Amino acid sequence: MDDTSTSVAPVLEILPVRVELAGAANMRDLGGYPTRSGARVRSGLLYRSDSPHRIAGEDIAAFERLGVRTFVDLRSHDELGRLGRPPLDGTLRAYLHVPLRRSTAGTELTRTELTRTELTGTELTGTGLTLDLLYRQFVTHSGDELRAILRILSDEQALPALFYCVAGKDRTGIVAAIILGLLEVPDEAIAADYAATADTFDRFLELAAQDGDPLELTGGHRVDPALLSADAATILAFLGWIRAEFGSVGNLVTGLGIDPAVIASLQRNLVENLQDWSGTGMRIVQISDTHLSHLGGVTNDNFEKLVAFVNDVLRPDLIVNTGDAAILSPDSGEDRATAHRLHSGFLAPVRVVPGNHDVGEPGAAPWAGISVTSERVARFRETFGSDRWVEVYPEWAVIGINSELMSSGLPEEAEQWEWLSTLPDVVQQRRALIFMHKPVWSPIDRETEHSISLPAAERDRLLEVLKPITLSAVCSGHLHRYEAKPHGDVMTVSAPSTAFVAGSLGLPGLHQLGVVELRCEDGRVRPLFRSVPTLVESEPWHQPEFVTAWNEIGAGPLPGSQ
Repeated sequence: MDDTSTSVAPVLEILPVRVELAGAANMRDLGGYPTRSGARVRSGLLYRSDSPHRIAGEDIAAFERLGVRTFVDLRSHDELGRLGRPPLDGTLRAYLHVPLRRSTAGTELTRTELTRTELTGTELTGTGLTLDLLYRQFVTHSGDELRAILRILSDEQALPALFYCVAGKDRTGIVAAIILGLLEVPDEAIAADYAATADTFDRFLELAAQDGDPLELTGGHRVDPALLSADAATILAFLGWIRAEFGSVGNLVTGLGIDPAVIASLQRNLVENLQDWSGTGMRIVQISDTHLSHLGGVTNDNFEKLVAFVNDVLRPDLIVNTGDAAILSPDSGEDRATAHRLHSGFLAPVRVVPGNHDVGEPGAAPWAGISVTSERVARFRETFGSDRWVEVYPEWAVIGINSELMSSGLPEEAEQWEWLSTLPDVVQQRRALIFMHKPVWSPIDRETEHSISLPAAERDRLLEVLKPITLSAVCSGHLHRYEAKPHGDVMTVSAPSTAFVAGSLGLPGLHQLGVVELRCEDGRVRPLFRSVPTLVESEPWHQPEFVTAWNEIGAGPLPGSQ
């Protein structure tokens, strides 16, 4: 296996699918990452975490819903004795305790002449020890443990599985990097997965304080707070060392005595080819913020590539555009007509819900002063059909809502509320997915100049009206980034744009062009980010068609002009 990289791409800004727990800060799904061959790591089969020994109540119910069968505990014997095992014996098929080991003082780390690292007991301070050197020690002196880990995780009957250490960063990060490397995930994605731990440190330290001083080690020694970092450069240096020493991650593990059949089984169980899904459920592709222009340009070129990719590779049962189909102005009939024409290239049925650039938006400070009006909603309907709709399938109901009417006071808002009240009778016992432009819950706590989610009153009213319905997912756009995470029992999905990147709000998530594939099966929605080959990523103010549309509506100075 050749995983040689000739260059290191910029680290992806990604927030993987997290599992929100009261008793752990850093549990997340390793699925969804792309491989070099164009496949994806399967979701819902392999999880990484900080120590879950504090979980109780609803956390245990969450593990039962995930179906986790195997725990791989990387903590030391001392940590296990001090913190204990997770209280999940009744739900597990296997518990494997495999503490990774570091070298002792004066031991060389590799076959080459590398700097020796002096350790005194468990002390990590004042020795010049860096994290990537520490990671090399773990790998060099934990061959037996790594063999055991990979063998059990290669067994299909052991999945879904969770591996963890104390903070879910170092030992867990090493195992994650090795597994993702074996699955041929690019270095930049591995680095993004590793770096995602940084967002959990405050919460981890808060939880760890329940067990005593979180920085205290055996024998009274303390962890250097500087080691509580998760910089992408650290794991990239570790991967670079593996490649320099062994040629590839595959060579590393085979050199540790791992049978190639184990690696092949791991890949077979954990990697899916996008074209080979044989599931019996339905597949929905969510696209969003396409910003199509009658003048053509990058956004239109990207969309045509997207159409071919969806038709030839993803082949869904339904396609939903969660708004901003037109480039900027809801008053441009030419842009709407162009967007409608381009959408007709899809082979699967297409439904569209409006965004603020399609109909305007409510509130006292709409973007560029463009408010939602009855006339704009009517023009949207003339082009794309109803701005609210429901598609009913044997086991699923797919609901589209016009988020831009919420709090508008227009007659169309009252009509939509009346329509929403009828949905429980239409949906009945089916599970439902909701699609709208703006998210139900804001991803950030601070105020923003323009609305980025439903107003609180309308959000609460919507959830109350839909309470009789079993909601599986709420899917939105507007924010030009991918993020998927559970909100209670509901999966929330924020779809990326296909037109241009936009990260000025500093929102978490993957700021990369693409689409979302939603696999609906066995009562569960699995969101998967799909990158579309050859899409051109650029900021909007570098696109002439966008600049023209911006100037036509008088939106003020371009952000990029400064």
